[in-house]
Amino acid sequence: MLTITYQIISGLSTVHSFRGGNDYPPPFDEMVGMLKVFALDVFEMFQLNCVAGGFVTKLLVSTLLPLGVCALVILVRLVTVCFFAKGPFLESALIQYTLMATYFLIPTTSTIVCSAFAVSEFDNG
Repeated sequence: MLTITYQIISGLSTVHSFRGGNDYPPPFDEMVGMLKVFALDVFEMFQLNCVAGGFVTKLLVSTLLPLGVCALVILVRLVTVCFFAKGPFLESALIQYTLMATYFLIPTTSTIVCSAFAVSEFDNG
């Protein structure tokens, strides 16, 4: 629960300053800088923006990769339940861990998706 709160707090300063607002005051800004470890943004942690090819690649990977992994896990569990009768569908540890990972990735993914709509100027006027 605290990890999600830390992700939201660390993302607020970036969004607020991007939209033209002031940064956090210096002591609080340093504390929020330490909380960025909990952001779970692989592109920011390992500086993959230069290698990966820009924002569109970051957007596609951060949205389609978790979606594909979740679909794969659901398919594997569905096959396991249908053909091997291995208990109820949602009582699998694999499904539970996938839901937990999704819970931790939602703030980072939603920040990346919402930043795609932050346009202040258009190319042609």
